[in-house]
Amino acid sequence: MSKSDNHEEYPLSSKKAKISHNRYIMRRLVVGTVAATAVIGSVVALNQEATTEPRTSCTITVQPGDRLDDIANGKSSLVDDLYEANNNSASIYPGDVISLGQTACKRLAEIGVSIKPITPQD
Repeated sequence: MSKSDNHEEYPLSSKKAKISHNRYIMRRLVVGTVAATAVIGSVVALNQEATTEPRTSCTITVQPGDRLDDIANGKSSLVDDLYEANNNSASIYPGDVISLGQTACKRLAEIGVSIKPITPQD
């Protein structure tokens, strides 16, 4: 396979021509990389918009004697959701209101936890 099979052929008779050719190739690579990055960034942003659930879908109010584990009925993934929603703290007090996303709200409602749905304000 000759050199001309892979690259455009430029006369490289002098050092200046070689440098010029290399700059030309680098510019093409940079422009292609920037364009590809922009396209990928747009696709990721659109995907996040399509899959991101509302920040708050419901709230729960902590009752006397509640612990995160009790509220989640021992389900570790729900305990994790509650912990994260409570600013990464296991400390809860009666009257505290914890705001949760749609998925956690649905799962809590399925196990019988009393939740207060939040309706979007138009």
